[in-house]
Amino acid sequence: MAEHPTIAAALIAAQQAFAPITKDNTIKQSGVSRQGKEYNLTYKYADLGSVLAAVTPALHDNGLVISQCMDVRDGQPVIRTILLHAHSPQTLESHTPIIWADKTDPQKFGGGITYSRRYAIMAMLNLNAEDDDGTHARTPPPPKESVNQATGEITDLSRRRVDKPEPQPERDIQPPPPSQMNGPAKSAEVQAKQDAMKRIHALRAKLGTDDAELKEHMRETYRPTMKKEEFTRNMLSVDELIEYGDKLAAAARKRGLN
Repeated sequence: MAEHPTIAAALIAAQQAFAPITKDNTIKQSGVSRQGKEYNLTYKYADLGSVLAAVTPALHDNGLVISQCMDVRDGQPVIRTILLHAHSPQTLESHTPIIWADKTDPQKFGGGITYSRRYAIMAMLNLNAEDDDGTHARTPPPPKESVNQATGEITDLSRRRVDKPEPQPERDIQPPPPSQMNGPAKSAEVQAKQDAMKRIHALRAKLGTDDAELKEHMRETYRPTMKKEEFTRNMLSVDELIEYGDKLAAAARKRGLN
């Protein structure tokens, strides 16, 4: 085991040794949309086991270990993820909401746990993935013909191009007043959200999607039970914003817009 004086140094060394993440799982989804059209969707993804297999050896070789457990924040179940450093008391920590569709179905709750664990690890270690295995956690409605109702493939957002003035930079996500800041960790979270939204807006412009429709799609995807007028993108976690940006990036690649 290599000894590094700080957790940052250990993580740099580990990231250089991470193995490629193999996307060896497939989800197929089919059905009939509300417009009566049949659809068939296929998602390829790397599951939690593949992610752990790719990163665990390099983490251990550099004195790092990931610990995850369930917790509750603001009345909502979350996955608490901690990156521990064997050679110092330094740690990295995050809290990822557990989202699942059917509150009475333990299997879907278990799928939500797996989904949140995987994205928490990927976000903490700066890993990249395009597709997700969240079907058991949150089952989206079938894709619609209009952009603002699409929840199947994110490419539905690119079906209609609009000639509207570019909106100002995201206003939902702004740094809170100094009195509400909670030290460096809170500042880092705000900055991460701002960075994720800058990426989302750049991809949205590339796809030619209206910002209001984009916001509504994000609400339908992550907070479907919340009223439209109550929803702001600041409510979404860093992991959710990163995931959404990955989906937009995948849509742009499919359209050859990179």
